[in-house]
Amino acid sequence: MKRKSTLSVGPGASSLILIFVVLAMAVLSVLTLISSRNDTRLSTRAVQVAEAIYELNEKAEEAMRDLDGILQAGPENETMDACLARVGDALPADAEILDDIVSMSVTDGQRSMECAWQIREDTEGTYSLSWVSHRLLAGTGEEWEEDEAWD
Repeated sequence: MKRKSTLSVGPGASSLILIFVVLAMAVLSVLTLISSRNDTRLSTRAVQVAEAIYELNEKAEEAMRDLDGILQAGPENETMDACLARVGDALPADAEILDDIVSMSVTDGQRSMECAWQIREDTEGTYSLSWVSHRLLAGTGEEWEEDEAWD
């Protein structure tokens, strides 16, 4: 005669499997909740940093606009040396001129943006500024740099 082998599962086995599944689902849902909260915090921080960088860039553009206005207010056919002297008198204390490059820094307390513009003579005999570089420095020691030549 053949022996029949049967696997007998007691009445509590299905309850144990159900408890295990419920616990596993609860742990996964808590992990998902923690991950989504961290993602929300990270996204909020990224938005704040991006807004701060755009504000610094706006300050740099306003400084360039002001300096460009000073350049445009000069007489026609002015020499480069006279132009540099006139611009040098109007610069803020933290700005400097080296050859035909004007550099200055704008800050918001945590970050600063170092900007450099070149003074160029236009075909009409007037002067204007063009970007040479801008460099963002964060208070954490991290550094981001982008050099651009804008006409």
